[in-house]
Amino acid sequence: MKIMYSIITHCFFFLFIVLNLFSCKKTTFPTDEDQSDSRGIFGSVALYSEYGTLLSDASDVQIVAHCVDTLMKDSSGNATDIFDTILTIYTNEEGLWSFENCPAGYYSITALKDGFGEYSRYNHWYDTVRSDTLSTFTLAKSPLAHVIFDSIRYAQNLLYVSRTISFLYNYSEDYPVATWYFFDTTPQVSVLNHMYAYLSGASFGNLNKPHTYTMQMAIYKLRSHGFSEKDSVYVRIGLDNYKFSSYQNSNNQWIYPNVVEESSVIGFYLDSFGDD
Repeated sequence: MKIMYSIITHCFFFLFIVLNLFSCKKTTFPTDEDQSDSRGIFGSVALYSEYGTLLSDASDVQIVAHCVDTLMKDSSGNATDIFDTILTIYTNEEGLWSFENCPAGYYSITALKDGFGEYSRYNHWYDTVRSDTLSTFTLAKSPLAHVIFDSIRYAQNLLYVSRTISFLYNYSEDYPVATWYFFDTTPQVSVLNHMYAYLSGASFGNLNKPHTYTMQMAIYKLRSHGFSEKDSVYVRIGLDNYKFSSYQNSNNQWIYPNVVEESSVIGFYLDSFGDD
């Protein structure tokens, strides 16, 4: 009996320790050094001039966050109760912003400032139990330049696209712009309507110093993006800030917010140019 009593005593003692450990377990949330609650969504904005230079003051950028979450569903999985709210805040001089202790849900977050192209981040899930820091949003002004589409030539599986950029301001030094080439199978090709976009990089110039260049691109890039032999291919050129930015909207369409200057359109048949 003494042995049985000892076994039972030890079992109760062990059970007491286990229950005590579980009863003391707490859910911890991220905190700052001063132990204040740091849950929320945090981010920053960088502003660039039309010359591609970083601005020292990034204040007063409006950050608009649209949060949507399905609270209840019916037996078929359709939403019957939806939480929908909009939060707004402005950046400080350093470009920092935050939504602290914000509700859970899918967030679409947009940065807006007059004179700058906007930037958005879609479908970011936040669950209220962590601190999320998003990558920096880049907002830039459209470049002060004009582009002329000179010619296009296709030979030996290479596409040669020639263009001339005129710079519209007499800046203190040569300033850069970035060049996009937009391709589509319709003459309506543009920054908003294209099957493929190709970035050529930066070109430098000034008011009395235009820049002429012939871009070379392997034709397989078109074929790998849905273009087929005997397709009519149309090309338009667009100018962007040297510190270009792009993002996908809610329809997964790529947006290039600073491309406002576009060239004329030139078309060609993908198989109409043989080897030289």
